[in-house]
Amino acid sequence: SREVCSEIAGALSAMALTGREVEIVQASWAKVRAIGGESGHAVTKDIFYKHMHQNKEVAALFKGVDMNLQATKLWNMLNLAVRSLTNLGSVVPMLQESGARHVAYGCYPEHYDVVGASLLYTLGVGLGAEFTPELKAAWTKVYGVVAKTMCDAQEAERSRQKAAKVKMFLGVGAVVAVVGAFVFAASKKP
Repeated sequence: SREVCSEIAGALSAMALTGREVEIVQASWAKVRAIGGESGHAVTKDIFYKHMHQNKEVAALFKGVDMNLQATKLWNMLNLAVRSLTNLGSVVPMLQESGARHVAYGCYPEHYDVVGASLLYTLGVGLGAEFTPELKAAWTKVYGVVAKTMCDAQEAERSRQKAAKVKMFLGVGAVVAVVGAFVFAASKKP
């Protein structure tokens, strides 16, 4: 809802990046984009996913997934997020939708730690000595905002799904009770 987006946008403002952080993240991303090209596969498939899939639990989440398509989606999402650093609230709905979708994939908050570590590893490989402690801290902050937004949406989706199951269970229970009462009443007739 719009109210939730506004609330998250406000929380994101509290975590807002400094002008310097935005500048160095965007400049570093321009260099990474030059390496990755249009699809980003040289970065996402060859470095990021190779590193991330060393975690067997996370690798299992990608079984049967078209990794070319997945790599392109990740690349496009990163591009949008980096371009939107001066207005993080504008990407909240996209991040929330993505986080909610990830429930169906079996994703949990602890998986975001693996993804974050792989992102930082990839940036370190791609940028080499230019991946300074200051730049790493800025990227860590960016990823923290993204991960928190997606995790919060995931938890909200899990709660929504749980409530729907309870509602369905109660509905089925009511039907069973009515049918049971009818059968009981019918069995008491002479």
